[in-house]
Amino acid sequence: MALALPIIQTIGAIVDKLPAGTRRLKVLSLAHPDLLMSVDQIPRVFPHHDPEKIQPRADSADVRKRHGLPESTGDLPDTRSLFDAIGCDITIVDVVEAGDVDRIVDLNEPLDPDYREAFDLVLDPGTVEHCFNIGQAIRNAATSVAAGGFVLHANPMSMFNHGFYNLNPTLFYDFYNQNGFEIHLIAAMTGPAAARKFVDVPAVKRFRNAPPEARMVSVARRVEVREIGWPTQTKYGGKPG
Repeated sequence: MALALPIIQTIGAIVDKLPAGTRRLKVLSLAHPDLLMSVDQIPRVFPHHDPEKIQPRADSADVRKRHGLPESTGDLPDTRSLFDAIGCDITIVDVVEAGDVDRIVDLNEPLDPDYREAFDLVLDPGTVEHCFNIGQAIRNAATSVAAGGFVLHANPMSMFNHGFYNLNPTLFYDFYNQNGFEIHLIAAMTGPAAARKFVDVPAVKRFRNAPPEARMVSVARRVEVREIGWPTQTKYGGKPG
């Protein structure tokens, strides 16, 4: 799982919006997210934080190769040290012991009660599409967000056989709008690994010619805590509320 530069920039904007005060923000990541950026880009992306606190990854070359980044990218930042430097405590969960994981969970099933409304930011760096019970996986992400917190998804929109599913904008628009969240971003992300960019896509209207190998990126903020239910697609009468 990985987060490209436009998503990392979005995370920086989210962190700046959250009223941390004197406490550290709590972040939940659904699998370990490789950060696809150079350590040299950190001062521009996080100008209010000390880049000296962020450690480079010892395995940067392997990660660059795995994600198709050119060697000229240089060292990549260590995920935990970056979140620590921007005032966040990150909890990483996965279904298997895959590297740096804090807790083993199965997102096909409801999460334990201690996750409920426990996090300021929940990150899905490309995980729910690998869960057969995808509705429950997305519900788990939503229920883990505290009041006023954010959830960010980055999943395939046109990446065939990458996972069980390719996801449409209307999925996130309808699910979050109908469950007490407000949508802050709906976009496709496309382009080579070192130059990915957001592209506008309709939230609910049908469209053709989706960019190839595109990801669906959504950000929503929890403005009302309620029981998370199953949405009705806008096309068939579903309404925010």
